[in-house]
Amino acid sequence: MSNRPINRSLAAFAVALAAAISVVAPAQAAGTVALGALTPASPIYALGPVITTAKCDLADAPARVTKAFPAEWPEVAAAQAVDDAKTTVLIDLDSRGTLVGSQIAQPSGNPLFDDEALLVVRNSSYAPEIHECNRYARAYYIDVMFE
Repeated sequence: MSNRPINRSLAAFAVALAAAISVVAPAQAAGTVALGALTPASPIYALGPVITTAKCDLADAPARVTKAFPAEWPEVAAAQAVDDAKTTVLIDLDSRGTLVGSQIAQPSGNPLFDDEALLVVRNSSYAPEIHECNRYARAYYIDVMFE
């Protein structure tokens, strides 16, 4: 028994599948991806405020995203003509603003968007919450919106 007929069949199938996908997929990816504001998920739990010995430039400030990871609209979702989606992610920041944990709090209903939301959140940078010149660790909700 020869493998050639099977390989030709597989090759023909792959070509047909590629042609079908190119017909369904739009010419360009749809939409943009945006991060919402950090919303506290729980009361402050201090793992130990950072003691400041120098002048404090910013006495009080909410936690925030300092650098958002450039997200991409999932290609398969674009091919499925999905208009928009929102995934809410629960993140834990330490007192330096370092991400120490993340998980889906409210899925979008599409695992492709949820996976991309986790990728965006895990690769973004954050600043911690500051009260009276002390930085605190805390859990936050953040919305990742695909529009």
